[in-house]
Amino acid sequence: MPVLRAPRGRVQVLVRQPVPGVTETRFTNDGHLMRTVPERYSTALNLAGRSQWSTGRARWSSTPGTLSIKVPGEVYAERERDGRAEFQVVLFDAALVDDARAALDRPVVAPELHAIDGDDPRARPLLELHHQLLPENTIFSEPYAPFSVALTQAMIAHGYRVEAQDYNGDIEAIEIVGDRPVVAPDPRARGYGLVVAP
Repeated sequence: MPVLRAPRGRVQVLVRQPVPGVTETRFTNDGHLMRTVPERYSTALNLAGRSQWSTGRARWSSTPGTLSIKVPGEVYAERERDGRAEFQVVLFDAALVDDARAALDRPVVAPELHAIDGDDPRARPLLELHHQLLPENTIFSEPYAPFSVALTQAMIAHGYRVEAQDYNGDIEAIEIVGDRPVVAPDPRARGYGLVVAP
């Protein structure tokens, strides 16, 4: 678990282990800037807020949708923040990382980038993992196309919780049958498909 500086303001930490070898942590912080020293390899998906980070001499920005890569033992310092910070952090047990490295026949190397934009194709596999670990029965609305009141009420009636986010996501799958799109928004078959006419 990362070591956090003493907070000023509100900090919320939710931890769960969805599968062996993987721990998911959700951090929400509107207090002090954070400083972390991870004990395990991890990736952090920025869900809200904008931050400037550094480790060693490297410095980068994190905005909603940015995926950060954390290496055990390195110090990561948040230098500036705009808004409430919310991150979904996925921590990988050392044995899982070692097994993956051996299976892929890869040496230990430091990542070239500390953060990858969510639109970068190299981020896709880890973003899909992060998506799979988001809370069950939660549908995230997006700022460019907010849900109507009727749609929100229909999803709530079907047992979903609707949560606004301040960044745009993606559609998980679109199949074209004839000339009509058919959507499959969530591979766990728990999503709500919606086709919007232009």
